[in-house]
Amino acid sequence: MFGFGLRSKAKRVIKEEFFYEVSYMYEPLFNNFVQQGKMLGQNEYSIAIMYMTVMMNILVENQQEFPGDLSKVEQFIKKHTSNINRIMHQANSPESDIRKLLEEVNRNFLSISKQRSTIDNNKNLDSNITQKQNESPGYEELDNPFKIGEEKRAWLSIEIKAFIACIEATKFFIHEKIKEKDLEISENDINYIRAFQLYGVLDFIAQNEGWTPEQIIEPFITICLTEHPDTFGLAVNPGKILGFMNNPNALALFPEIQQIQINGAYLYDDTKSLPIRTSMDKQPFSDAMMVAAEKNTSEILELISIPLIDSFKDLNE
Repeated sequence: MFGFGLRSKAKRVIKEEFFYEVSYMYEPLFNNFVQQGKMLGQNEYSIAIMYMTVMMNILVENQQEFPGDLSKVEQFIKKHTSNINRIMHQANSPESDIRKLLEEVNRNFLSISKQRSTIDNNKNLDSNITQKQNESPGYEELDNPFKIGEEKRAWLSIEIKAFIACIEATKFFIHEKIKEKDLEISENDINYIRAFQLYGVLDFIAQNEGWTPEQIIEPFITICLTEHPDTFGLAVNPGKILGFMNNPNALALFPEIQQIQINGAYLYDDTKSLPIRTSMDKQPFSDAMMVAAEKNTSEILELISIPLIDSFKDLNE
């Protein structure tokens, strides 16, 4: 691939110097920066800095359409501005150009700040779906134009049965592993993470089946609320979680959301052929399922960040 070596190096700089990941959503944008940088003779530090300044600007610009907690945006900008200043000498772009990019970020942020008299703490994260649920008898009673059909819906419930079982089996390991890592994660926090995984599974299946993103909304909500309420145990409306996951501010601030969704898709693919139980007289899950559950518990705890857990407080408001 054109510029592949430079691409890998720039990604490594972003990961090691900024502790940030190039998300799936912005992969094409990143690739454009690499190609442009290759033509201009820029090194990996210049490309990484360019990408991170654009991420900062995207966060600021999204505040216009998706108002959120400006203090978190400001923290993000300060953190990565400091990182840029720290590694700027390793970039081969003119320092004056980099300074101009940072000035633009700060200028845009100040402009947004002046337009906002108060910080609304992400209260606008609720999606239109949540509003409809609060105003109507129930989502399942609405005339939903995006239904996938009863036959496909029944197939979906069977298709994800092993995934659901594995999520349930993680309960045997999650609290012990949280204690080992000395993490402060509540049961509600764990349930939000499980919901992220479920969304990743449904999105993966939807892509394979040719369904639209709108068509996985109803399954996501009913699986969480009515089909497996004990598994997900959500303290808030699933529509609110949908709004959080699909908010550009949240995705830019917490790229691990998509990593958790991808992890859910992998878990679904890895477990769908596993036996759920071998005997009703033995443990509730098969040995293979328990192994998969323990492995996934460790994977998830590696993906979770403390800032992401802290952001869940907004969901509870």
